[in-house]
Amino acid sequence: MTQELIWLVANDMNFDKAQRRYLIERFPFLEIGAILDDHIVTENIPGRINTDKYSIEFVRNQSSPRFVKSHMSFELLPTVVNSTCKIIYVARNPRDVVVSWYNFMKMITHFQYQDTFEQFCNNFMNDHTIWSPYWEHVKQAWAMRHRANMMFLFYENLIKDLPGNIKKIATFFNKTYSDEQIVKLEEHLKIENFRKNPMVNQPSPDTVIPSDVFIRQGTMDDWKKMFTSEIEERFNKWITDNLKDTDLSFPS
Repeated sequence: MTQELIWLVANDMNFDKAQRRYLIERFPFLEIGAILDDHIVTENIPGRINTDKYSIEFVRNQSSPRFVKSHMSFELLPTVVNSTCKIIYVARNPRDVVVSWYNFMKMITHFQYQDTFEQFCNNFMNDHTIWSPYWEHVKQAWAMRHRANMMFLFYENLIKDLPGNIKKIATFFNKTYSDEQIVKLEEHLKIENFRKNPMVNQPSPDTVIPSDVFIRQGTMDDWKKMFTSEIEERFNKWITDNLKDTDLSFPS
C-alpha cells in the first residue's frame, strides 16, 4: 500500500499510468535480484518487465525521478543515505512484522518453507533472518528521522489516519491535493480494491506467489491471532529490552 501511495502522491495522482504499469516496474525492489531465480518472471508473466533478474541495473537505468524500494538497513546504503534524495522509512510493530513475514515465507511456493511459527519467531528475535538485525535496522532510521530529506512513518499511523498521512507525504513531496483527490486515493488503496488490481496484486506468477493470498489484511494487531502466551511473553521482554534507553515507541 505504501509504495502505491507514495508513487501516486509524488506523480500528481496519475491513476491512469498506475493502472497501466505494474507497481514493481514503477517502484522496483533494489535487492530482489539476489533473492529470486532470474527465470521466474520471463517464463510466467509475459508483458511484465523482468525487474528481478538485474534489479540494480534496472534501477540505475530508470529515468528521474526514480522510486526504489529496499529492505536493507541504512548502513548498507551509504550513497543513498548521504545523498539529497527523499527517503521514507516505514516501521511496524515487530509483532505484526514477524506474523506478516512468516505468512509471506509460507506463501512463496519456491521456498517450500517448513519451519513452525515458533521457530520463525526464534530466528527473528535471534537475528537469523534475512535483513536482520531488526532493532539496529529500525534504530538507524529513527536516529535520522529529523533530516530534511527523511520521513519516518509508522505503519500503524497509516492505518489509523490514512488521509492525514497522505497529506503529510504530499507536503514532504511539495505537493498539494484537494479533499476529493485524497478521497479518491483512499478508495484506490482500500484492501478490497488492491486485491482486484492486477498492477499491484500480480508481482509474481501464481506458481510463485498465488495472487489470492499475496495481499493479506493490511491491518494492525494480527499477531494476537497467532501468538501463544509463551511467544507473547518472550516478545514483550525482547521489545522492552531493546527499547530501553531510547525514545522510540510503537503506536498502540
